[in-house]
Amino acid sequence: MFFSPTARKADEPSPPDVLLLHSSCSTDPSVEIQLVCHISGFRPRDIQVRWLTDAGSLPGDTEQPRQDAKGSTFSTTSTLNVSQSDWLEGKTYVCEVTHPATQQKLKSRAKLFEREGKC
Repeated sequence: MFFSPTARKADEPSPPDVLLLHSSCSTDPSVEIQLVCHISGFRPRDIQVRWLTDAGSLPGDTEQPRQDAKGSTFSTTSTLNVSQSDWLEGKTYVCEVTHPATQQKLKSRAKLFEREGKC
């Protein structure tokens, strides 16, 4: 029988993994950039997600957590749409996750790092 010291019991709290992705720019400046915060591998189901910028918090759309295929952890996705003009100005957007399995807020940042503010 294989034993892993890092393996967690099915009822033990598990902190989330946070990955922040973004869509690409469009030639149409009215098309917004979509930021997607994928949060996975957490237990228990309770989780809080906030979107932040230097100016404060922004309203995002967070799905209800769903149980993963193996049934031992949960995952969810939160999205935020921002204007291309704000994105091209180089504003930083933060997906902030609070979960009972960790003592700190987990933060993932997105910002345009492409050539001279162009898509």
